[in-house]
Amino acid sequence: MKVVPKILSKVFPLVIAVPFFVFLFSCSPSKYVAEGSFLLKKNVIETENRDISKSELKNYILQKPNKRIMGIRLNLFYYNLSNLNKEGWPHGWLRRIGEEPVVFDAFLTDRTKHQLKTYMQNKGYYFAEVNDSVRHRGSNAIVVYNVIPNKPYRIRNITYLFEDTGIVSFILKDTVNSLINKGMLFDKEILQKERIRIEELMKRNGYYKFSKEYIYFDALAVKDELLVDLTLVIKENVEGRLDRLTMTRPHYRYKINDVTFYPDFNALNILTNPQISPGDTLHYLNSGFVYSGRQNIRPQVIYNHNYIMPGRIFDIRNTDRSYRNLSSLGIFKFININFVEPKELISDSSGFIPLNCTIELTQKKTQSYQQEIVGTNSNGDLGVRYNLLYQNLNLLRGAETFNFKLTAAFEALKYSGITDLSNTLELGTELKLEIPKFFLPLRSTEFVKRYSPKTLFTFAVNHRIEKQYVRTYANTSFGYTWKGNNYLRHSIYPFELNFVQVDEDRSKEFLANIDSTYLEYSFTDHLVSVSRYTIEYNTQEIGREKDFVYVKFNLESAGNLLYAANRATESKMEEDGYQLFNVRFSQYLKSDLEFKYFWVYNARNTMVFRAFTGIGYPYGNSATMPFEKKYFAGGPNSIRAWNAYSLGPNSSQWYENTGDIKLEFNFEYRFKLFWKLEGALFADAGNIWDIYYQETRPDAVFKIDRFYRDIAVGTGFGTRFDFSIFLLRFDFAMKTRNPMSPPGEKFIIFQRKPSIRSDFTIQFGIGYPF
Repeated sequence: MKVVPKILSKVFPLVIAVPFFVFLFSCSPSKYVAEGSFLLKKNVIETENRDISKSELKNYILQKPNKRIMGIRLNLFYYNLSNLNKEGWPHGWLRRIGEEPVVFDAFLTDRTKHQLKTYMQNKGYYFAEVNDSVRHRGSNAIVVYNVIPNKPYRIRNITYLFEDTGIVSFILKDTVNSLINKGMLFDKEILQKERIRIEELMKRNGYYKFSKEYIYFDALAVKDELLVDLTLVIKENVEGRLDRLTMTRPHYRYKINDVTFYPDFNALNILTNPQISPGDTLHYLNSGFVYSGRQNIRPQVIYNHNYIMPGRIFDIRNTDRSYRNLSSLGIFKFININFVEPKELISDSSGFIPLNCTIELTQKKTQSYQQEIVGTNSNGDLGVRYNLLYQNLNLLRGAETFNFKLTAAFEALKYSGITDLSNTLELGTELKLEIPKFFLPLRSTEFVKRYSPKTLFTFAVNHRIEKQYVRTYANTSFGYTWKGNNYLRHSIYPFELNFVQVDEDRSKEFLANIDSTYLEYSFTDHLVSVSRYTIEYNTQEIGREKDFVYVKFNLESAGNLLYAANRATESKMEEDGYQLFNVRFSQYLKSDLEFKYFWVYNARNTMVFRAFTGIGYPYGNSATMPFEKKYFAGGPNSIRAWNAYSLGPNSSQWYENTGDIKLEFNFEYRFKLFWKLEGALFADAGNIWDIYYQETRPDAVFKIDRFYRDIAVGTGFGTRFDFSIFLLRFDFAMKTRNPMSPPGEKFIIFQRKPSIRSDFTIQFGIGYPF
């Protein structure tokens, strides 16, 4: 590891110098811009009306300048490095990852001016004016669009005209939710949204074939007053029989008639052998199930996740819910929901057209196994891991997911700057069973449909041999997880049992070092009986470029029931507390809260803010928190200027850098560079503390009037390789404020010169840090 500082001492000055070189080069005129032409530097929108969105207007500008990252036209820089007369490497490659210079085009500027005017007119500003001007700065051009909206048209009256009077009540009683109101701007985009809203309303109330094409608007403008009288017209049906009384064709309402499932549907078999028998129909409650072969998934499992029921009025939301619920089972590769109308549109006695539904379910391969050899990064410690995995997606014919894993791993742990691969071995096994419903005592069909609950069983054993100690860890748990709504997820584990056993014969030196310290309780044999609850709130919408928030709250309690039972039965208390099966059990409360905000500026630039706070409170049967439940700081996913377990109250031994309280704040600016390469700038701050005073480290206790003095700060930059299925990350961090330094030297750079050997760290990770 001594070679790392030497490498850093040579590489770091180069890393600092390169961005300045790139900045200067990218600011200079491109060598491929013809004389007399100008490089488009930026577009500016000017308007005095604050109600007009400048960001919306910019979407209609046809010519955009070269992309910038922190003010640097990096893609243009790559392009300029190439030779247009050469196609070989690296010239062709530089042009592919780069961006051709954007030369100011007066024709595109004129077209943009017309597009901006059209946009303003669609927003109700029919007399808007758009002027453009070009400012030249050296070889660069800045285009300014001055938007003068003038007075807009506003809606004076809204009336409704129905060719089919049968739908009047559905539309008029919902006008309270209308997007169109008197006095608002005559905005064509809002009118289109109102058409979509009414279509959705009708399809929620049985009108299966209704569409927004039946809706249009008539607008009568009062030019002198800049007002519009608006008429919303809903046309009659284009098919069906003519009503002799109204002489119009009414829109039909539909009611679900028959629902038939094909749980093992295979389109390829049907195409290659159209004569194949679909099989007999099995009826479960009010739905049919057609199996072409063996009944490999029970009908009630599918039925309990379906919202489309015979006798119900057609509701488009039930189709979406059924897709979502059936997909959550994880066993189906394709899901097709089809509706079939009768040949003759004849209403039943209640006035509804019967609508049959078929649901075709194509299953995934049920069983699979694979072997993996992967590189690992456990809080900065690199290694290699071998996994043997077996998965069954339908273990008991109820879409139960069963996972079995065997693991063998080697890791290179860092102890006081020394790395030794041969002494670190980990062997383990893990079993997981996931049932797509609430196991006893919570059983509700409606709850299953609405919240997609799952019951989880886990069992794992891990045997770890490290240089300083040997430990066996076993865990078993039982819990539930379910969705509250589109953004909320709940998890509750009524029972979780952890058992930790330390090999005293092979860990004598280590145990002797922590004898009579607060860590002694953490590294003795003990049981941890836990109940915990977690709630997650996530507003992310996959595929959409919009800001989102992630919040996670966790609360867990350990040992309270066991402690109460021992007190109630007046069990004998041993020297280190009450025991179960001759093993001491832990007792504590622990809670933590994590908040993340993702500001998505555009597809290439994102800023992430993260805050984490946690506290563990040992009491009763425990003098300290179990080691595996304590907090630590540092590493690739924490404060990156420090390695894992190297930041804390005492830096001399890694195992001493754990605590009961943790505060952490992170900021990261992420930007795409080229190909699969991304960049990042980041700043991390925080530390860990003890909740109780300890004689062996008195300064580690958390005090409200001085904790800020212990805050560590790290800054740096990172590079990431995004290969879609995984992301490799390298973060280069510097200690900006080190609370463990002597007074007058805590602020690196400002109070002392940074040390390449001790103040810089390289972190490797898989995936984003948060």
